[in-house]
Amino acid sequence: MAPRLNQIGFLPQARKVFALAVPQSGPLSDFDIVRDDGIVVLSGTLSPDRRDLSAVTGEFVAQGDFTRLSRPGRYRVRAGGALSHPFVVGDGIYRPLLRDAARCFDLIRANAVIDDPLTGIKIAAGHAGDAHIAIDGRDRDLTGGWYNAGDFGKYTHMAAMSVSHMLRLYELRPQTASLGLDMAPLYPGLPDVLQLARWGLEWLLKMQNEDGGVLHKVDSQPILTWGKLPADDPAPRKAMAPSTIDAGVFTGVMGHASRAWPEPAFAARCRKAAEASWVWLKAHRNVPHDDAYYRDPDPIQGPSGRHAKWRPPTASTTIRWCYPISAPCRSSGAHRRCWA
Repeated sequence: MAPRLNQIGFLPQARKVFALAVPQSGPLSDFDIVRDDGIVVLSGTLSPDRRDLSAVTGEFVAQGDFTRLSRPGRYRVRAGGALSHPFVVGDGIYRPLLRDAARCFDLIRANAVIDDPLTGIKIAAGHAGDAHIAIDGRDRDLTGGWYNAGDFGKYTHMAAMSVSHMLRLYELRPQTASLGLDMAPLYPGLPDVLQLARWGLEWLLKMQNEDGGVLHKVDSQPILTWGKLPADDPAPRKAMAPSTIDAGVFTGVMGHASRAWPEPAFAARCRKAAEASWVWLKAHRNVPHDDAYYRDPDPIQGPSGRHAKWRPPTASTTIRWCYPISAPCRSSGAHRRCWA
């Protein structure tokens, strides 16, 4: 059995380990790190601690640590008489992965024509009815957002958390602004990652009710269409009522955007929306959603670590999911003071 490891590779200063299936007992072999030309650049010994994964994979596994290897290059692990998949050590090796992950958010945009020359994906705009969803006796335009993982649901909490990650990446790594995604412009003048974040934020703003509450999702539950393109989905769609969790993540991501967004007018719009949902949250601290597909409880540990009971996350917890705030703000609960 060949050694198994991160096939993309490792940053020079990162921890580097591989796993190898080994006998349940007996001596463990040494290992070598070799270049493409077969030259050994580092040798080591497997960890003596075998992990019993027999219930999962039918194997016992030992690890080898080669963190000492920091010179950029292309290598393989040789252990147990076999060679691993080739891997790279170097700076920037995860940049293509980041780019592909970010591009995905362009390709799963809902209610939009997708014509991507890079992948060849061509999808007609679907679910035109999202522009006329009846809520409290009147039509609402809830187009936009992203389809969920393999289905056509559009979820507030998933969109909010996705946008929050984009904003955090932009804040922590300003060089993200130069990350080109080969996408058609959605909001010209913005970096590509912020164009995708804006797409998500615009949809989230549509999901907010006049009283500050935030709808849970747009979906055809309980009828779920599989194996069809969005334009061919015949299932009727509707919006699910607001919940505390959705208002919490909405407050968090809008507060985050009010701080991080480079355009003052849009940042102010996000702040206003966050303040309205915060007011709603204070009056609706425990409003569950009726979504059988997304139960997101908070386990309370009972005796011996077993779950004694379950409770929904608090409003402040859901805000923190989407808005990184300082420790004093977390302890005082003064989230609004942290938006400035």
